[in-house]
Amino acid sequence: MSNALIFYSGARLDLPAEHFVSPNIEGHERLRIPSYSFLINHRSKGRVLFDLSLRKDFQNLAPVMANRINNPSMRWKVSVPRDVPETLIANGIDLHEIKSIFWSNHHFDHIGDTSKFPSSTELVVGPGFTEAYTPGYPDNPESPVKSADFKGRRVNELDFDNGQESISIGRFKAFDWFEDGSFYLLDVPGRSAGHICGFARVKPDSFILMGGNCAHHPGEFRPSKIAPIPKDLTPLHVAVHSKQTSVCPGNIGEKINAKSDIERSPIYKASAMFTYDNDKCQWSVEGIQELDACENVLVIIAHDGGILPVLQQGNEKESSFLFPKGELTEWQRSELKEALKWLFLSDLAVVS
Repeated sequence: MSNALIFYSGARLDLPAEHFVSPNIEGHERLRIPSYSFLINHRSKGRVLFDLSLRKDFQNLAPVMANRINNPSMRWKVSVPRDVPETLIANGIDLHEIKSIFWSNHHFDHIGDTSKFPSSTELVVGPGFTEAYTPGYPDNPESPVKSADFKGRRVNELDFDNGQESISIGRFKAFDWFEDGSFYLLDVPGRSAGHICGFARVKPDSFILMGGNCAHHPGEFRPSKIAPIPKDLTPLHVAVHSKQTSVCPGNIGEKINAKSDIERSPIYKASAMFTYDNDKCQWSVEGIQELDACENVLVIIAHDGGILPVLQQGNEKESSFLFPKGELTEWQRSELKEALKWLFLSDLAVVS
């Protein structure tokens, strides 16, 4: 088993929702979201990181990305008070202790700044990443990543078809990273070339799925036919961080002109603007739905802003679930999934 910690360094994104999800929903025109990272501790094989959130000096991203952020017509707002390396060091973790960094995808809000880590830290990417995005800038002026991200370090591109006995978790090909069933990388295609997810076993039969960008909003895979909105969902449960007093799925359906099965169908779909392959993305979303419906799997995507207050403040059983004060090992005992799963509905809440 592995010890999985979720941490949040304070990075904030304020983006037009239509760039990432559809349809447009009145009152939810912007995604105001965090960017999470995960620290995985293995008893004998050390520490690894899944995603690096944003680099503090994001103006020094590859120009194609920095220019996109700075372009007024994009209407993007980015704030990074502290980055992942600073957060680790401030909490007593030497960067030399990080054996590997996993990029779920190439987007600027996941790749951080690998140059702050020693050359002994390898970078792990998904299948097809190297062909799609390397060489980096300046060798390729149009690359969204920089050559400095890879300089002097081993870059390990996962091959899910060779090198290990074939493994699947749900519908996804899997790679057993520590070769003991404690932490897997999943091949979750569609959002970008080489998109991967993390899957940590924190108890013998309890798992954390680190979703990366498999969805930009939980409404892309929730609700579903196999995990519909509960009939007894209470108003305050989904209004923890909202000024709204109630959430009515029927009224949400009216707001988005949705089908009559709004309580059993995802609210959003991925927008084409930042989706590499729409068909594969939808296939992957359906696979995430299948895992999300499992009682022993907690799905946390990189940008689920609705869950942040509970992660920060904890509940009646835990004071915090965020690094460095808390961890996720006992998430089932703490009933964390029940507390988090439907909080995203407060983004779409209507007063009733």
